[in-house]
Amino acid sequence: MIKGKKVNLRAIERTDMQKMMKWANDLELRNFVGPRFPVSMYEEEARFEQLTRNESRKTLIIETKKQEALGYLYIDLDWVNRKAQLSIAIGEKDYWDKGYGTESVQIALNHCFNEINLNKVYLYVFKFNRRAVGLYEKCGFKKEGLIRQDYLIHGKYEDRIIMGILKKEFNAKI
Repeated sequence: MIKGKKVNLRAIERTDMQKMMKWANDLELRNFVGPRFPVSMYEEEARFEQLTRNESRKTLIIETKKQEALGYLYIDLDWVNRKAQLSIAIGEKDYWDKGYGTESVQIALNHCFNEINLNKVYLYVFKFNRRAVGLYEKCGFKKEGLIRQDYLIHGKYEDRIIMGILKKEFNAKI
C-alpha cells in the first residue's frame, strides 16, 4: 500500500470488480477516459485476470482512509527506458474537485520517482478536459505535444495532449 494524507493506493482485488464495472459503464466518466462499450461482469472478470497477470501494468485502487474505493490508477512501466505512463480516474463523482485526484497523482509520482527510481512519467489527456489538465499542471506535468483528432467521441474528433514530468522536476517541487 502507498499511503497519503487523504488517500491510499493499493493493489486491485477481486472485490473491486463491481465498482470497476460501475465506473466502466458510467457514460460521463467514459467521456474523459475514452470511448468504450458497456462492460458486463463476465468481461470485467476477464479484464481483472488480464490486469493482474500483466507485469508491466500496475493497477492501483484509490481509496479513502476509511477504505472506500473511489477510483483507480494505472501505471504502465517501461523498465528499459525508466519511464511510465500514468492513467487515473476518480469514478465516484462525490469525490470530484476535492483534491483526491491531485493527492493520488502526487503520491504515485513520489513512488515512481523515489521508490522505484523512474526518470519520467507521462500521460495523455483530452484537450477538452480542462479540470484534468489543471490537475496535472498543478502536479508539475508539462505539455509536450498535441495529438490532433485522436479520438472520435460522440461524432466529433477530439485532440489529446501528451504531458510529462521528469524526476528532477518533481523532486525540485517537494
